[in-house]
Amino acid sequence: MSVGQGGETLRYFSGCQVILAVGIFLFASSVQATEVGSRVLSDIQVEQHQEEVDLRILFNFPVRYVSHQVAEGGRLLRVQLQPVIALDSEDSLSMQVRESLAWDATTAVPLTEVVFDGETVGFPEVLIRLKTAVKASIHSGSDFRSLIVSIPLSRRVAAKPKKSVPPKPAESPPIQRRHYVLNLESSQKKFLLDRLARPAALKGYALYTTLFTKDGEAWHRLRLGFFPSFSAAKKMAEKIRNEYPQAWIERAPTKEVSSHLREMSAPLVASQTKPSVKAVSTKPKAARRRLSETRLSQMFGDAKEAMTAKNYREAIRLLTRILREPGEPGERYRRESRELLGLGRERNGQLAHAKAEYKKYLLEYPEGEATERVRQRLAGLLTARKAPKKSLAKSRRRGRSAAPVWRVFGGLSQFYRRDILLTDAAGETVTQSRLPTNLNLSVRRRGKDYDLRFQFTGGHELDFLNSKQSDTSISELFFDAFHKGGDRASLRAGRQSRSSGGVLGRFDGAFVGYGFTPKLKLNAVFGYPVNDTDDTTITTNKHFTGLSADLGTFNERWDFNAFIIDQQVDGITDRRAVGGEMRYFSAGRSLFSLVDYDVSFRTLNTFLVLGTWTLPDRTSFNATFDRRKSPILTTSNALQQLNAAGASILSVSQALGTFSNSELRQFARDRAATTTSLTLGASRPLNEKFQITGDANISHTSGTDLSLNSKLFNGAIEGTSSSGYDFFISTQLIGSGLFKQGDIGILGLRYSDVNTSDTVSLNLNTRYPFTRAFRINPKATLSYRQNKRDIGERFTIKPSLRIENRWKKRVRFEAEVGGEWAKDRRVGSAEITRSYFVNAGYRMTF
Repeated sequence: MSVGQGGETLRYFSGCQVILAVGIFLFASSVQATEVGSRVLSDIQVEQHQEEVDLRILFNFPVRYVSHQVAEGGRLLRVQLQPVIALDSEDSLSMQVRESLAWDATTAVPLTEVVFDGETVGFPEVLIRLKTAVKASIHSGSDFRSLIVSIPLSRRVAAKPKKSVPPKPAESPPIQRRHYVLNLESSQKKFLLDRLARPAALKGYALYTTLFTKDGEAWHRLRLGFFPSFSAAKKMAEKIRNEYPQAWIERAPTKEVSSHLREMSAPLVASQTKPSVKAVSTKPKAARRRLSETRLSQMFGDAKEAMTAKNYREAIRLLTRILREPGEPGERYRRESRELLGLGRERNGQLAHAKAEYKKYLLEYPEGEATERVRQRLAGLLTARKAPKKSLAKSRRRGRSAAPVWRVFGGLSQFYRRDILLTDAAGETVTQSRLPTNLNLSVRRRGKDYDLRFQFTGGHELDFLNSKQSDTSISELFFDAFHKGGDRASLRAGRQSRSSGGVLGRFDGAFVGYGFTPKLKLNAVFGYPVNDTDDTTITTNKHFTGLSADLGTFNERWDFNAFIIDQQVDGITDRRAVGGEMRYFSAGRSLFSLVDYDVSFRTLNTFLVLGTWTLPDRTSFNATFDRRKSPILTTSNALQQLNAAGASILSVSQALGTFSNSELRQFARDRAATTTSLTLGASRPLNEKFQITGDANISHTSGTDLSLNSKLFNGAIEGTSSSGYDFFISTQLIGSGLFKQGDIGILGLRYSDVNTSDTVSLNLNTRYPFTRAFRINPKATLSYRQNKRDIGERFTIKPSLRIENRWKKRVRFEAEVGGEWAKDRRVGSAEITRSYFVNAGYRMTF
């Protein structure tokens, strides 16, 4: 190690010591704590590509994207989500809170804050607040533990002055014909073209490299071009199959064809001259051929799908053909095709063409709902063409060459909650009076080779009804390091959460990964499970070790994970499982599967399959099949079985004084029920203002077995009966911009048929912005429940009103008041109960 490197390393350790000192101080300040709640939001990651920036919002458990709405003129994205995997009691409680992650907004990434709202009626929501209005696309991540928000970088692309270069017309016919390319190989290391052996078959073709970013890492592609047709490229792929067995074909962007055409030899140019002339001569015939309405509809759907898949060249080709179609059938698609064509040109870097299309749109359609949107895009392109000031350019250059620095950001929230219950028998009773404080702190250092990060998420709660229950909890406290080189080495140590690789949630320990090849990464994990975030000490009687392998991506669509994990408790096996995940992700379609099999109990713990399918018109379908042990089968589950029967046993080691290992494992088997669930859902936009979503669910939970043992209970521990089949059906009508730009209204209807009752509920959730800083959020629920085990019924009304006011951009004051009126009626009697609550406080980002 050189002196310079050593000095840099010392500075790293110095920074780490400061961070760890803060963490130790926060850790040491906690004593016996009570539950404040698990963390739903995990992290925010930014991945910058050539044409857009992807914001990856990470969650601590799998979720499914349902739908989203744009509010406040594009500065607020409101996303509905649905948990994929059934949550334990701790996470179920955490779903009913509001929490946030802060971000330092920049020009390219105008994100300021992400807020999770689990208190909303219907689906939980994620509110994505932006500094400036954007046109973003949103979808689930391929791991189904993240939400991807893609923001175009058209303004940054357009910022380069092009005053001396006049707008160019469409590409010439010869270049349009040479648009197929072979992707020979991908690597995180640069290809040295002068050292590559060139088979004879490659002579006369352009051999070059391109750069792209995947999962925050730089990759290089070795490409061979150009070919006049798909079949010609396929023939070449067969010739070089021995040298490049993984070669695949795609259309080459026009810029690549133009820049690398000179590398091609004369025979290739000559071989493609004739096809290009032939293509020109056949164009008039193609233009004269009228398209049927069915074909136009298909082409328009294909164009939308191509835009979603970021295949802008194909979308431009299809939209241009649609716009050439005269008469009534073509007119039906003309308006939206013109707007999409401008957007496709813009995202493809053809800014002069994009401006021309936007101007044509405004001339043809001077009024309408989309006109203002097109006018804003055109204004953005015109403004962005101004040359940056010299001083600004210099400062940016200095910023790029400056050494990385530590950045500190996060959020702080504090809310007072008071609940009052009124009954005829007991009168007024205060059921809750508490003041929770939550802190989310991130300290990061992004360098050329390494990214370092310290994360703390925790809270402190004052319980005014019981001062002994007031204290601190820690959800996250870890240090994270990631090497950006080809090995993709990573380390995370401390309190953290994982829901993959066989890990069942939060633990104190370490996770290490190392990429041996671009498609193989091995991981190791060791830790002590954390049952409650109020446990601020490391509990060592239970620990686990595991190995996993990440495989892929294959064919740019398939990823796999395989794992083995062993968990011990008080010297005996608690859980020993193998399994894995399979993920398929492409434009409009995705599939996720999870298997967890315990080889010690010889029992399938979890089998999950989730699929989604989105059509070009944004209609989406989803299906989920979930079969699992509830709870997940472990030997320590026997304690819950024994204590539920009246025993008082605190640990497995204590139980081993009375029962054998095999008896404890049998108790655990008897306790674990099997839950099977099937969910089918759909979402469809009705027009620019309305969309409808719905889903149907059927689930069944088996009974538990009778446990026979006379050592402690002089007989048997009774089992439980099956729940039968439970049915749930729900639908939501979502409207936006109904009265004012930025308002949202959600009307939901839900029906449930469970073992004990039938319930119908009607939900209303609205949001109205009076100004950019002040908004109101009225909500109401009406429900009717009819009991099955007795002749009784319950009618409930729950209204509430939330008020939000932003102060100086980084501080938001929130207050919510509400109540519940319920009437329970049985044969010969009726009882009315009333309750009220107030929840007020502030949320601050820094």
